[in-house]
Amino acid sequence: LILLTYLFGEQRVETVDDKAWLPIPFLGINFQPSELLKIAFILTFALHLEKVGDGIRELKNLILLCLHGAMPVLLIHLQGDDGTALIFLLIFLAMIFSAGIPWRYVIIAASGLLIAVPFVWLYLMSNDQKLRILALFIPDLDTNGILYQQYNAKIAIGSGGGFGEGLFIGEHVYVPEIHNDFIFSFIGQSLGFVGCMSVIL
Repeated sequence: LILLTYLFGEQRVETVDDKAWLPIPFLGINFQPSELLKIAFILTFALHLEKVGDGIRELKNLILLCLHGAMPVLLIHLQGDDGTALIFLLIFLAMIFSAGIPWRYVIIAASGLLIAVPFVWLYLMSNDQKLRILALFIPDLDTNGILYQQYNAKIAIGSGGGFGEGLFIGEHVYVPEIHNDFIFSFIGQSLGFVGCMSVIL
């Protein structure tokens, strides 16, 4: 299904370049195959780790596990959805760490990562990707560009106060993707702090 996105993939938003969605014929809707891949990867990687068992200490098995983890990360990266690719990477790291990977491998990988960071920053990352990271440390870096969504979401949540402005007030702070990744900003504005805590609980 992921491979089909390279041929028939659709963009959900014009301003992003990932074609990660597949249309479902005759229904007029589409879905994101990477969501199914998350479940499939967790199950297959868990099985792989079980088969390896204590053999995780052997370099050959570790290389095969890393190849298994790299497949979904690369597939999604080539699709153009680096955010989801990072999620797969974190799933892989959490699972392999929980399986008892020896600390020496963790230290070697961390050292290699530290050495690679400047080269990745200078030669591999786009300006857009760099801005996303810098935005973590400089909150008002580019509120009309790369941070437009996040900036407006914070305004929306804050404007809800304690009990919110109501579900049907007609006008909400404009957050472009409020219907999916940023639904919490709508909850914050509509139902306020009490509503947000209720949802979390």
